[in-house]
Amino acid sequence: MRIETGVRPGRRANDPLRDIEIASLMAEAAGNNDDLKGVLLDLAEMIRTLKIVLDAKGEV
Repeated sequence: MRIETGVRPGRRANDPLRDIEIASLMAEAAGNNDDLKGVLLDLAEMIRTLKIVLDAKGEV
């Protein structure tokens, strides 16, 4: 979806998707469900934002 919207994956360490992946691994290792919920909410927000961008591109 990121490529379809024109949002290229970051090559630097501050790529939001990489941050989500690291947070999910840390939460899983710690067995902390609250942290996992936060990770899933962050991922859902990213998907929702990308969907909005794709929908806007389709209206042009």
